[in-house]
Amino acid sequence: MYKKLFTREIKIDTYNKKQYYSELVSKLNFKNIDNYSNKSIYDLWNINYEDIFLAYRFKVLKDWIFHNEKYSSTFIKNLNYIIKILDVEKYLNAFESNYIEHYESIIFCKSRNIKKLIVDFNTNLNEEVWFKFSCSQFIQFNEKKEPLFLNSKTIDIFLSNQRLIISTPVEIQSINWKDIIIFKLQNNKIEIVTKFSKFYIISIEIYEIYVSVERICKIINIKL
Repeated sequence: MYKKLFTREIKIDTYNKKQYYSELVSKLNFKNIDNYSNKSIYDLWNINYEDIFLAYRFKVLKDWIFHNEKYSSTFIKNLNYIIKILDVEKYLNAFESNYIEHYESIIFCKSRNIKKLIVDFNTNLNEEVWFKFSCSQFIQFNEKKEPLFLNSKTIDIFLSNQRLIISTPVEIQSINWKDIIIFKLQNNKIEIVTKFSKFYIISIEIYEIYVSVERICKIINIKL
């Protein structure tokens, strides 16, 4: 998903550049980065090879991410700390910043307090609605496996302790958690298979939706 992130080209086309790069490799790597600060890291700096120094710091960052990446508050806290040590924050591109924001958003969804939302549709007995997300497309497949697109510019996904609710200005649909056989994350969408039909949810908040459903399943003690 993020193969090219945190990568900068390193051109080593002279003997002196090779020597300098070898020195960096011998002194700095993803395992010992904690031994440095954002000041002491510049003990390795060479004014003649600033491009190599920057590219190598990104290499260390990428190696660290590869060995530590997980959806946890510890990971995102340490990631921001490593970025600060390497002093590369001002060099991050938009995709790399989005990567960090993505993880921060997921961690927020995993840890934020659950509160009962006030909604403008009828709820069931003992039902509490806990989450709301925007949805760009909701697709239901008919008996012939043909996709039926929900025709609305505004689609909201609500998650309650009993069901997943699809809301538009003109209609409300819902899927009970107990009816779901498959609930699978696939790139930019979630596949839902029930006893009766198959659905796709497509959203820019797809990971947040998935993580929030996981939280609900743990609370109500069901497995999807």
